[in-house]
Amino acid sequence: KVPFQNEETYKDLFDNAHDLIHFADPSGTLLYVNRSWVELLEYPENEILNKSIYSFVKEDERDRFINYREEIVNNKRSGESIQLTLITGTGKEVIVEGTVSAKSSNGNVLYTRGIFRDITQRLNNEQKLKLYTDQLEERENNMRQLFLNAPDAIIVIDADSNILFWNPKAEQIFGWTFNEVTGQPLDQLI
Repeated sequence: KVPFQNEETYKDLFDNAHDLIHFADPSGTLLYVNRSWVELLEYPENEILNKSIYSFVKEDERDRFINYREEIVNNKRSGESIQLTLITGTGKEVIVEGTVSAKSSNGNVLYTRGIFRDITQRLNNEQKLKLYTDQLEERENNMRQLFLNAPDAIIVIDADSNILFWNPKAEQIFGWTFNEVTGQPLDQLI
């Protein structure tokens, strides 16, 4: 049986989670942050607690996060994730994504809780992949233009000698259009 009967057990669970977990009062003052928050932000815990959560958000994204949290606190939004850039103690930017929810009692918000995940590396990898894909597409387009405008006949075949590509000069020299020869065995046409 799992011992979930006391505060210490929950704190242990939160502190050992890989996601960033925090509790803040309705105004945004941090009441609790787990170990992942401390490690990611590169601040000692005592420099994080009792500070405004907004002070760790990149300045040009701060108003958007303030509006997001105010809508949560005022029960105008729930369950929607948000992406933010946090600034670490060393000035590094870390991109996180997650949600904030409110804990209420008798219609009054007691605190908000947030769970965020560091997505910086994933976004960097996606940007690199897009760059490589764009470069590959550009090279492929350049190669295609070279083949289409070549002054000589260019014929591309697969391992079974079936025609995959037949440029306009090949059409002119051999008399068949690209659509007529695609998929045909080369040795039956030439």
